[in-house]
Amino acid sequence: MAQREKFLGSLKPKDFLTPPEGFVPGLKHIYVVAGSGTSDIGKGWLASSVGSLVKKPLIIKIDPMLNQTFPKDVGMVLDGVQVTDDFASYRYFGLDISPEQNLVMGNMWRQFLNATRIPPLIDESHEKKLTQTDFSEFLSQKIIKLTKKYKPENVIIEIGGIPSDLEHSPLPAALRLLSIHSSIVPELIMLSYFEHTNVGNQNRLKAQIVKEGIRNITEKYVGLPLKAVFVRRKYIPQEIPNERLKEELTRVAYETQVEPSKFVFLDNVENLNEERIIVEQSGIFNEEEKQPMVSACLLGVPCRFNGALKPIGRNLNVLLPGGQALLLCPEVLVGLPIPRGPYEIVGGIGEDVLNGTAKVIDKDGQNVTKQFIQGAISTLKACLTNGVTKAILREKSPSCAVCRLEKLDETPVSGNGVTTALLQRWGFECISSDKI
Repeated sequence: MAQREKFLGSLKPKDFLTPPEGFVPGLKHIYVVAGSGTSDIGKGWLASSVGSLVKKPLIIKIDPMLNQTFPKDVGMVLDGVQVTDDFASYRYFGLDISPEQNLVMGNMWRQFLNATRIPPLIDESHEKKLTQTDFSEFLSQKIIKLTKKYKPENVIIEIGGIPSDLEHSPLPAALRLLSIHSSIVPELIMLSYFEHTNVGNQNRLKAQIVKEGIRNITEKYVGLPLKAVFVRRKYIPQEIPNERLKEELTRVAYETQVEPSKFVFLDNVENLNEERIIVEQSGIFNEEEKQPMVSACLLGVPCRFNGALKPIGRNLNVLLPGGQALLLCPEVLVGLPIPRGPYEIVGGIGEDVLNGTAKVIDKDGQNVTKQFIQGAISTLKACLTNGVTKAILREKSPSCAVCRLEKLDETPVSGNGVTTALLQRWGFECISSDKI
């Protein structure tokens, strides 16, 4: 949440009036599963386990092979197309898969070169010199296209190989661009393993691969938060107990300055079901139902234009998970006083105000359009920061009306308020106070 708040804080007010081109309503998380040490450590098992635990997942596999356009050495056939063998793990848990979700780097480069065979022009006599940054943008757009097509709540991107491989160099920029295109900051999930060495006929535990993996992934993918570090037992002799391995993870957490709660020890498992159970028991991917945003006046806060209290709707608590809600008043957020106004929209409805073809005025004719737009933006930022996707809003309000506005002379008008219009642009489910 801190990374999302930081990202949203970097945007200008005008950036909120239109969602980013890659914005998908309801998208909550982008998880990036990467490994350290060697490539064959079971990232597919981990990615499929995560995908089976979250709601409405979309799983994407990026194979970094530059000399191939499809994984022909290892893999399986899906819909007549050769794909990575990790798709078998995805299918085991019933995840929706198609060949287009397997992005092989050799194929991506070929598509990029074909698409840019005629370089774009900066002006009539100056061609744009294409660089790896342009390929990163191309790859990012491929991921965004899949996300917009499948409309998931959670995206899991499994990256083959290890981050230190040279062919991975376009990936960090591509993933960082996802946060700009979608407003969701990708989160890293690292998978590593323990090693051991024999000294004087004694087995000694080594965690160097874990520590180096954390340093490599946080340096290479700088700007992306580390969600979790899963560490496998792998080939550690049984004489070294699990308790010793878990103690070592605490020491690694201290040395790498990563919160101990982010480390998960994966004992040797025999099948996908056992792996999923361990990942589930970690609690890292438990998703509680998000509280909705509610117009504060609906829950008894005296913030209406006249300062009066409004009775709490009898059925409102039924709609609130755990009886909790994010209480906001767009007009108070922007600094308008209590009491204030009253106000009305002239020349259209809330959507027209955002488009610049209508305005909001008070009873004296004073234009307060700027304040109402800023209040809508502040409300949107608060909702995005807190992961809110649903809003319960008060009718008649020039800010919060869902389908019924009111003029200063109390004449009813069909249409939405300014804040509601902005939330609807961003794909929020907006519920009328008349329906509770």
